[in-house]
Amino acid sequence: MTEKKLADDHLSVGSQGFDDETLEIKLLGITDLVDDIRAPLNDNELVSAAVKLMLLLADFIFELMTVGQAREVDVKKAERN
Repeated sequence: MTEKKLADDHLSVGSQGFDDETLEIKLLGITDLVDDIRAPLNDNELVSAAVKLMLLLADFIFELMTVGQAREVDVKKAERN
């Protein structure tokens, strides 16, 4: 399977990894950190917010990918049956 086909299949399956409350909390955290980056009180806050944002986004993407991969396995199992 090509990478493009795999990506298309992943996008078509979608992610059901977050309930509304969890997603809202994660998005508010991202928004707060972006606000801190846009108007930092000092250089330390800027660096701290940037690092926290990178980690939060990495976790967010990893969770979405993990859920998507788990669903992909379910789809492949269903296709075999």
